[in-house]
Amino acid sequence: MSEKKTNLDRFKFTKREKRGSLVLLIFLIGFMFVPKLYRVNHESLVFNFTQEEIQKVEQLRFKKNQKTKKKKFNSFKKDYDKKTYSPPTPTEPFDPDTMSTDSWLKLGLSERQAEVLISYKNRLNGFYNINQLYSAYVLDSNRVEAWKPFLVFNRKKPLEKKIEINTASMEELKSLRGIGDKLAERIIKYRQKLGGFYSVEQIGEVYGLPLETFESIKSKLTVDSKAVILIDINHIEMKELSAHPYFTFQMAKLIVNYRLHHGPYSSMEDVLKSKGIESVDIKKMEPYINFAP
Repeated sequence: MSEKKTNLDRFKFTKREKRGSLVLLIFLIGFMFVPKLYRVNHESLVFNFTQEEIQKVEQLRFKKNQKTKKKKFNSFKKDYDKKTYSPPTPTEPFDPDTMSTDSWLKLGLSERQAEVLISYKNRLNGFYNINQLYSAYVLDSNRVEAWKPFLVFNRKKPLEKKIEINTASMEELKSLRGIGDKLAERIIKYRQKLGGFYSVEQIGEVYGLPLETFESIKSKLTVDSKAVILIDINHIEMKELSAHPYFTFQMAKLIVNYRLHHGPYSSMEDVLKSKGIESVDIKKMEPYINFAP
């Protein structure tokens, strides 16, 4: 009897074990219900996009796909061209400026390419350097590179014809980039008022002419200062003198009055004696003044 009792005692829990089992049971039950409680109290986030936003996303996705396709195609084309393209190599030196259609055909160009290249040459007034061939859209750089050791240029670059601003016509002035009807007309009118230009820099004084335009055309201009009409400072009247762009009415009045009281001028130093005339003004006036008695 005592032996049976001892075996049964082995299956009994102590108070401490009972408390531990109870806590574990409560923890397990709680763990089972926590996800359900979380789902009830925390609804899943839902983003509601407008139709316009959806379209923008689709457009961005489409553009990205197109760029990827284009990049792959260009990469494929580049690799393909490297593998398959082999431009014909000339056997002897040649001057592209003297090549006929048949000559270009022998170098592997199509008839259409040859015609376009000859037309391009005529517009340039002849080929005189390799850069012009690189610029011809019917020729690729690989082909020009293959020709490079055989190219000979006998034509010299034509000298750029400059426009003489004291005799230039409206049409000549309009041929300059940035010069239209109005500016060409103003340049001519200003030239007439001055009595001619003595310096290219004076073109920059024309009303309404942008500085950047003047800077871009300056190198294409030249001037014949001998064409300038001189002012007879010892005989000119006040009204006529004040009509010149470099002489205000007040300056003309001072110059004429000083001449009447002190006699004719013989040099620019005499002109400076007219109070009110500055040395800065004198520098602009000097090329136009004649001191004949």
